[in-house]
Amino acid sequence: MHFINGFSSRSPVLMAELRKLQEVALLYRVALRASWLPSVANVWVDTLSRQGDRDDWRLSDEMFARLHLRYGCHTVDRFATPLNALCPRSNTKMHAPGTEAVDAFSVSWDGENNWVNPPFSQALRVYADKATATVVLPVWVAQAWWAPAVATATEAYLLPRSASLFTSGQSHRPAPPPRWRFAVLRFVHGGRSPSTRAKDAEAARRADYRRVRHGARRRRQGACPVRGADAAAARFLRNYSIKDSTADRYDGQWRGFAAYCGARGVSALPASTATVVTFVGHLLRSRRIVAISLKPIMAAIRKRHVAAGFSNPCDDEAVREAKAGFCRAGLDLRPVHKLRRLPLPAAVAWRLADLASRSPPARRRHLTAVVLLFWWMRRAGDITRLTLGDVDPGVDGSTHYKVPRHKTEVTTGLLARSLPRDPGPHLDLPHALLARLVVALHAAGRAPSSRLFTSCAPPTASAVMTGWLRDGLRRLGVTPPVGTCYSSHSLKSGGATAANAIGVNRGVIAALSATTEVTLAAIYISALCIPSVFDRYFFARLLPR
Repeated sequence: MHFINGFSSRSPVLMAELRKLQEVALLYRVALRASWLPSVANVWVDTLSRQGDRDDWRLSDEMFARLHLRYGCHTVDRFATPLNALCPRSNTKMHAPGTEAVDAFSVSWDGENNWVNPPFSQALRVYADKATATVVLPVWVAQAWWAPAVATATEAYLLPRSASLFTSGQSHRPAPPPRWRFAVLRFVHGGRSPSTRAKDAEAARRADYRRVRHGARRRRQGACPVRGADAAAARFLRNYSIKDSTADRYDGQWRGFAAYCGARGVSALPASTATVVTFVGHLLRSRRIVAISLKPIMAAIRKRHVAAGFSNPCDDEAVREAKAGFCRAGLDLRPVHKLRRLPLPAAVAWRLADLASRSPPARRRHLTAVVLLFWWMRRAGDITRLTLGDVDPGVDGSTHYKVPRHKTEVTTGLLARSLPRDPGPHLDLPHALLARLVVALHAAGRAPSSRLFTSCAPPTASAVMTGWLRDGLRRLGVTPPVGTCYSSHSLKSGGATAANAIGVNRGVIAALSATTEVTLAAIYISALCIPSVFDRYFFARLLPR
């Protein structure tokens, strides 16, 4: 009582606590005076002081940092105490200094990258809130919230078993090993689900097609759309050629251009060449984009005009000169050093396969996906969407699988591909990893429609695969040269380069990778690669015998 009434102490620890108490008192304009009361007369305070907090634990700093890198900076810790908060902003169960709100469900979660480590009893409410969040939950299949939460999560994976996975909020010492396995569920909500956005995009395209076919176009500023059912159908096909995720990105770019035109009182559809040129000048003055970002903006303007039946205002020498000047000015005035993506060497890919064979199940599954991306030379989304029914590692050493014909045909038009048995005397590690995964899933009773690797959405597949690749490279101690990087693109280009280095026919490589020979030579195959024995470990099976 003397310390509180006098607001002073010789103990540095007590003095620090007194300063915190004084700050709270000043904030709420409260005058404090301590007096003694017997326990029988101070029932509530005495009861609360004897209660322990079973939820006073948090994820270890190391694991939280890894999730920080994966999902971006988390802004608010929704279920925290002053002792276990992992973010500068937090919500608490009871009033505490520094909290933004008491009861996380009393405030909106929109517009935040939420960190959610909830009491298990609140898991159903967290799932129903539909916000962008990273959620840590126990693998509790019997609970009503588990199945819908996993089904709607953008990404879900198990946390490793570790005695230091969780720490006590008060002492920051490792908590006792958990009785359950824990999983990280990532929810990304942008107001509408991906399926709803896809349906809306489909409806908009069909509406455009009907309007064009029936001639419902307006003439603006003397521009006259090309009429006729055949021309309308051709415009519809050109507009339908892009993926839904690309269409969503183009919509955002177009809204920026339309807002610029609206603020200056000029027409956005159709736009004149002069309007597009001045818009490029506006982008340079705003200093918000780099030269490489100009291409999708021009593509968005072109696509919108094509869909409406107008000529492309970007197809003009003045626009091309403005774009070239933008690129030069960007390099001269504010240089941006973009890391160059290197093809992954076959020797490193083989070391990753060997690491996968010696890793725990969760890491082995991730590295198996990385090795398959190198071996099959496909896009990251083609690998992450694989189901148990799409693959068949034969007992004779051959491998059969189904992949999309094109990136715009993810759910339809699957192609059957086969790789023959490896003729060498060494262990066929890629085939062995795939067979081991398939056997484990069959033993667990998984349905043929079960995903092999992850349930992430196609737009995030490249980032997920890049994260798995870099985790494996870190464990091997492999780093790229200065100014370069390894990404999911490095796996496809590395596989194509290795196959080309040992003399595999370019037509065979193009067929396996769903890429034309011209694109292979321009983007994926590096002619400077020196052949190695590891190239043959992967692709000797494709050579004529």
